[in-house]
Amino acid sequence: MAYIIGIDIGGTHADGVLLENERVVARQKVPADQDNLVNSVIILLGRLLEGEMVSLTRVQLSTTLCTNAIVRNVVDPVAMFIQAGPGMNPEFLNCGEHVHFVDGVIDHRGHILRKPDINSVRSAADRFARDGIVSAGIVTKFSHRNHLHEQQIADAVAGRFEYSSLGHRISGLPNFPRRVYTTLLNSALKRPFSHFKTAVETGLAEL
Repeated sequence: MAYIIGIDIGGTHADGVLLENERVVARQKVPADQDNLVNSVIILLGRLLEGEMVSLTRVQLSTTLCTNAIVRNVVDPVAMFIQAGPGMNPEFLNCGEHVHFVDGVIDHRGHILRKPDINSVRSAADRFARDGIVSAGIVTKFSHRNHLHEQQIADAVAGRFEYSSLGHRISGLPNFPRRVYTTLLNSALKRPFSHFKTAVETGLAEL
């Protein structure tokens, strides 16, 4: 038999379905304990399977936890490292209290014109880490052409932050301001999403 489990975790409830050969054979809804999501997932899976051992072919996941965090404005603060280059007022991209504008230039063709000041990057990273920031975002203006400076900045701050996002991995498009703010959001949500991911993995391991 081909079994699929679908799990959706929101702010108040966790819903689950069990499919056998594309036919729904069980549905369950349990409270979502945000302080103990692992327990909520274990209870949900236990009620879905009722002690039966099945061979799962797929587990389908969805969650509104990240959306809820944005709406409630409870996202994590992020240390942002931004290389704007010439021709743009960097204050336009000042997206929080923990922003460091990195020196250095890569032009629109991806040519390196000036290397980043790595020492200032390390100093800023140390300062942000002392402030208790656990997530970082790194974006350079033309990283969709050449992401070397983003990688060099990431290497320089390695070990100081638990989570990080690089702009060129978020988008390969040239909209620099959008890349900055999307990277900011991605980093701000990595910890709550990791919490969700760990809860599901732990719950499945208990099967």
